[in-house]
Amino acid sequence: MNGKKVSTHSPVPITFQTATLLPGAYEFRQLTASPYSLLKTSGVMTLRPPLITVNGVAAPQTLSVESGSSIQVDVSSSKASYPATNWVGIYRLGAPATDWLDWVYLNGLRTVPSGSNPHAAIFTMTVPNTRGPFELRLFYSSSYVLEATGPTMPSEVRTRAAGGDAHTLVARADGSVWASGLNASGQLGVDSTVDQTTPIQVPDLENVVSVAAGASHSMALTLKFNQRHSLEGAKRLPACIQGSLIQARQPRPSPPMFQYY
Repeated sequence: MNGKKVSTHSPVPITFQTATLLPGAYEFRQLTASPYSLLKTSGVMTLRPPLITVNGVAAPQTLSVESGSSIQVDVSSSKASYPATNWVGIYRLGAPATDWLDWVYLNGLRTVPSGSNPHAAIFTMTVPNTRGPFELRLFYSSSYVLEATGPTMPSEVRTRAAGGDAHTLVARADGSVWASGLNASGQLGVDSTVDQTTPIQVPDLENVVSVAAGASHSMALTLKFNQRHSLEGAKRLPACIQGSLIQARQPRPSPPMFQYY
């Protein structure tokens, strides 16, 4: 009763390490020396499983995500600490444990953290650029011993497209815009009037969420400061929206509110 294999006559407090215990219900038992005979049993001690939240959402809820997007992962545990080699993998829903798509330790990297991790960790991961659904799984100490599962994440590759009289725009999931077709008026937004038979990336555009095209002009809507870009005539702005664009470029509180012109 001194936490060692050497008996004493005076009872002393005993400290048990729970870092290596898996989630579940446990009890303490007081036994006599060999042959063992049960003397007393403690109450039930419940060790709760770790909790994984993604963008603030935990299982059994679902979280819709866009392929290729960044997600915030929050891992918390009832343990005071856990092994530095605990890791999180992203999987297709229902895939075998060995078929991870990406993985990191709880520092968000593939290099082992120094020492033990605290009982909570926050890091980011990137959703695979393919269709889901996906899920996150927490494993114990460089093994495939599952400790927790995050919410199911339905995912799709979102590609938005628009067509003019003789040109096409595509907004990809990564926020870039690609254009092809006739370009006599500079409607492809590439600072030239050369026609493009294959898609070419429009420069100086990022975080694009929607595109539109007219007979000889193109427009892209981005999330950055609610900017609205015109690609007509090497990015010249139609007179009817110049004033609105200047105002739209001012930062606004999140979430953004968009108006189409």
